[in-house]
Amino acid sequence: MSLWIGGLLVFARLSGLALTLPVLSSQGVPKYISVLGAGMITLVLAPALPAADIPATVGILLLGVAGEVALGMLLGAVVAALFGAIALGTELMGLQMGFGMATLFNPFLKIQSGALGTLASWLASLVFLGAGLHLRCLELLGSSFDIVRPGEISDLIAAGPVLLEAIGASIKTGAALAGPVLALVWMVNVFVAVLTRLAPRMNVYFSMGSILTAAAGLSLFGAALPWLLTTHLQLLDGSSEWMARIVEVVGG
Repeated sequence: MSLWIGGLLVFARLSGLALTLPVLSSQGVPKYISVLGAGMITLVLAPALPAADIPATVGILLLGVAGEVALGMLLGAVVAALFGAIALGTELMGLQMGFGMATLFNPFLKIQSGALGTLASWLASLVFLGAGLHLRCLELLGSSFDIVRPGEISDLIAAGPVLLEAIGASIKTGAALAGPVLALVWMVNVFVAVLTRLAPRMNVYFSMGSILTAAAGLSLFGAALPWLLTTHLQLLDGSSEWMARIVEVVGG
């Protein structure tokens, strides 16, 4: 009986991770793939873990399952917060280049975003999978059972500050990624403003401003795309450290 209960708790934590981990939780990925994957990993992990204590009541068991799902979701949410940095940066670029009105559905963030943000999310997801970061996240989740045994989560609220720090790091990185394009767009706008001041009757801003802004911004975006993906990968590469911090604070 304890083996079945331990397997249920392990499956709950894995399912929570699959619900929020980038790419796996994106729109369009069949949910049964995540469920089957969590089930197969559970079959490997559960027998190797110490037997879980049998709860006194069904209510305590349900609370334990809910806690395991919440912990898995917290671990995936940290990675998802860091993953959103490139979408934030490219969204800022698109707004400054005048692409704010053209939006597409971003299947990774499950929101409406600009064309640049959606493109960057697709490319970042390929880099995420190509670098094997999803496997590293699963590996860290597996090692988390050595620190926090199934059903022995002590304090989920303590993970809140760590998640907020990850969101702050994502916002900071997103602003840094958008910096070069924002600076170039600002210089183009200053140039157009000077021309408008020198020749007010030519309507330079409406005839040339938007075209120059979009052309210059897209040119720099295309040239800087490898740097954007590399910098974003470096941020995601440290996601395992954020996940480890959550496991430590939750384990008490």
